[in-house]
Amino acid sequence: MKPRAAQAPSILVVGLGNRHRGDDAVGLEVARRLRGRAPGNCSVIEVEGDSLGVLDWWDGIDVAVVIDAVTSGAPPGALHRFDALARPLPGGLTGTSTHAIGLRELIELGHALGKIPRRMIVLGVEGQDFGIGAKLSPDCLASIGPAIEAALEEIGCTSAPWPKT
Repeated sequence: MKPRAAQAPSILVVGLGNRHRGDDAVGLEVARRLRGRAPGNCSVIEVEGDSLGVLDWWDGIDVAVVIDAVTSGAPPGALHRFDALARPLPGGLTGTSTHAIGLRELIELGHALGKIPRRMIVLGVEGQDFGIGAKLSPDCLASIGPAIEAALEEIGCTSAPWPKT
């Protein structure tokens, strides 16, 4: 549920994914771990399954950062950055979405409905294994820290580097 307009944050971080599909859970895990490090004017949400509700969260937001798993042919764990309002997300960036609607289509729908943040950055983590019941791959696990740091940088926060493990 979105906070009332008077309480709405100006920054939103959205982790998209499916915890039961291996590397597709990376966006959710980044959001979960980022939550305690986000500033007070920032909401961090995890969206699993039907992503259409994100449109209500985007409405009136200044900055949104969306973290999701992608498949582009890059090495597993690679971090991609896209300015989603400068140009459409690349068509071949994702395979079959495990969400009710793909991120590219969600952004297009947001534009059509006028429910789009003033600035939107998509951080894509290159996935490898999207099998049902799979766990996050070691490469995606290793990318969580850098993805958190990238998200914090996008929302204007600086902090100590994520510990390398």
